[in-house]
Amino acid sequence: GMDIEASIPLQSDSNENASNEVDDTLGNTNDYKRGVVWALFVGLSGGSILAPLHYVPPSQQGLVFLPSFGIGAMLTAPLAYCLHAFFSSEKPNFHVKEASGTGLLSGLLWNIGNLLSIIGIAAIGYGVAYPIFQCAILVSGVWGIYVFHEIRETGTIVVFWVGGVILVAGGALLAMSQ
Repeated sequence: GMDIEASIPLQSDSNENASNEVDDTLGNTNDYKRGVVWALFVGLSGGSILAPLHYVPPSQQGLVFLPSFGIGAMLTAPLAYCLHAFFSSEKPNFHVKEASGTGLLSGLLWNIGNLLSIIGIAAIGYGVAYPIFQCAILVSGVWGIYVFHEIRETGTIVVFWVGGVILVAGGALLAMSQ
């Protein structure tokens, strides 16, 4: 079988200086701070990803929107790489042979999510559907805790599950509010 953990570079191989090394608290590292900033941008852009769908004529909404969405994603990938290269001293190596299988699988899963998002938004509206979609954070957390072992402290895992219950309850209440 394939070792999922080994196929995903979770940390940089570079040790430029001691201040970039990950420590137990994570709160004092430049990498951690940079990661938080990038995660905030992901939240801002990810929360708005399908908002443009509401600014096209009804005849161009729904699944007909998916091909142009895919083209936009494809054209944006080189721009994202260039921005990363400009703002980072790291220049990623392209391991096409080793990464293409997992990369294609990730792209397939991501696009299935996009397809289902468009269908969900058409059925119940953006304001209800998109907050419910954010329950994906629970799935990501489960991967991080139980597959990649990124969080090991029992107290932190309990807090995660309490938050997960609140998240799912909020999604359910939002769905019932319609």
